[in-house]
Amino acid sequence: MTSAAGTRWLRPAMFKARCGQPGFILLALLIIPTGAFARTDPLHAWANATPDALERWVAARTAAAAARLATLRGVKGPRTVENTLVLYDAARNELALATAQTGLLVAVSPASAMRDKAQALSRTVAAEVAKLNLDRGAYEALAAVPAPTDAATAYYLQRTLLKYRLAGVHKDEATRAKILGLQDHIADLAGQFDRNVQESVPVLTAARTELEGLPADALANQPATDGGHALGADALGLVLELGANPGLRERAWLAQVNRGFPANEKVLTELLAARSELAAALGYASYAELAAADQMVGNTARVRSLLDEVSDASRDAQAAEYAQLLAFAKTRSPKLTTLSQADEKYWLEQYRSATWGVDGETVRGYLPYRAVETGVLQVVSRLFQVELKPVKDAPTWDASVTVYDVLERGGDSDGSTSTCNRGTARRRSR
Repeated sequence: MTSAAGTRWLRPAMFKARCGQPGFILLALLIIPTGAFARTDPLHAWANATPDALERWVAARTAAAAARLATLRGVKGPRTVENTLVLYDAARNELALATAQTGLLVAVSPASAMRDKAQALSRTVAAEVAKLNLDRGAYEALAAVPAPTDAATAYYLQRTLLKYRLAGVHKDEATRAKILGLQDHIADLAGQFDRNVQESVPVLTAARTELEGLPADALANQPATDGGHALGADALGLVLELGANPGLRERAWLAQVNRGFPANEKVLTELLAARSELAAALGYASYAELAAADQMVGNTARVRSLLDEVSDASRDAQAAEYAQLLAFAKTRSPKLTTLSQADEKYWLEQYRSATWGVDGETVRGYLPYRAVETGVLQVVSRLFQVELKPVKDAPTWDASVTVYDVLERGGDSDGSTSTCNRGTARRRSR
């Protein structure tokens, strides 16, 4: 595909999924209930064009969450799904909205001041989430709700209570305070790690003689230099897949895997130490055990067992495929003795082309960007039984973003239930 985009994500009530794959059309899709809110725009952080306005927007979200929780705590009489779990979910949704959209602006905003503010605010929201995770009053209120009769609500309540226990809500006050401090520190470190990766923009200066195999249209989008091009992060994947020069491929691979280095070396060391300390405070032997506790796998012993099974089952096939690919590569480059990770994608592409007469460059011709974009939106429409109607003059974080009303099938603009934002701009500082 000849164009790339940002990340799209989807969040209907009580559900969030994220997807993304560099080099393909990534649809930054945000679906949020209630069209009335979309009209007055308390749901869209990017409509607040200045850092101060963004701070007010986040404060409104955290205040709304606090108001829901205050109402929850003030309930008199028996606890029910309606007077407790619904309020709790609404509070969580406000915090999730602030978390998601500050994170989105850290990633896509073209203004450094806005990215800085969004990152700072994301840490503020993370601190609020950590406090809620250790709020014993909220936990006890939820625990007092009788088991719901429908399976979905019962599961949601069960998982919520489990996550509270895993967070340490049952610990004494001093331990909870320690956990909260560690959670804040971990959030700060994780945010800094992500920001270092985002701001570490690899650029490879390649001579014209090193560019064999790279599509002309892709090179046309890269800044020219004396005798070659300066290849940005968006071109590195193409170098690994199509670049015939092994030295350039190795440099591209190293540039990809070393994003954020050396700045993140110290950050990662501190992050691992803080996670280990958190796990110990919660009674787990390691952070890996803590992370596995609420997953289907349950514990790290089962993770290791699964990985061993996969390794044993795939080892012979992997060795055979490697030998087959190396033998093919040696017919083109007789001096080769091994294939590195930087070589893998290139020689796989060459093998496919030679064996089946199909390669990525040929397939690209059948996937023009606009046609694929239209197709993905049609899939969204069919999958969720909605209609997408463009909205003119809607506030966005970039001029290239298109806003749609998301309507229930057969609905109209007054019955819109969500908004959808499609953005294809690439920020050069990423």
